[in-house]
Amino acid sequence: MQQSRLGEVGVVALDGTKMKSNASLSANRTKEQIIEEVKHILEDVEAIDNAEDAKLGNLREEGELPPELRNRKSRQKRLAECQNLLEAEEASRKTRI
Repeated sequence: MQQSRLGEVGVVALDGTKMKSNASLSANRTKEQIIEEVKHILEDVEAIDNAEDAKLGNLREEGELPPELRNRKSRQKRLAECQNLLEAEEASRKTRI
């Protein structure tokens, strides 16, 4: 999916570790602290958007897709290429085992 540029791939891991923690009122955030944190997050998002626009051009007006993914045939071709790559990687892993 990452190579098709249709989304990002990441890892999320959870475990069942239990640990003692402080859940007192002083450990909680106030409404003002949350508002301030959201303000910083939105500033970061704006900076990232501007950096991406500088690197890739403003794709917002064109549906957020890079040129090679704007029509159906080129998307199908790109996805087929990615599928072939994934299948080759899978076959390579199986031969190493």
